[in-house]
Amino acid sequence: MAQAPDGHLPDTELGRPVTVRVSPEGGVMIGQTYTLLWAGGRDQPVGYTDAVSVVRPAEYVEFEVPPALVSPHLDQVVPVTYTVEDGEGERTGGTLLLRIGEAEA
Repeated sequence: MAQAPDGHLPDTELGRPVTVRVSPEGGVMIGQTYTLLWAGGRDQPVGYTDAVSVVRPAEYVEFEVPPALVSPHLDQVVPVTYTVEDGEGERTGGTLLLRIGEAEA
């Protein structure tokens, strides 16, 4: 994450979109679809998803999580992951446990 390279999003970053960058080994390829999964927290059980279809090769794909979906998670840990779908099926990427504000690791 651009604003949280160490997995910690300081509360000073609230109020603006959070950029999530997925950089798979070997880059992203034409025909793949990446889906971001931003899990809900204790006060917002419904999470956020967004999908990007790759139309040209790149090193990464980026998603922006709207600030209204980030702020309710102040002082919480939010699981963030992604899936990639292509001709070989669907695979799940690693999960980042994003600490927002003063959340404990």
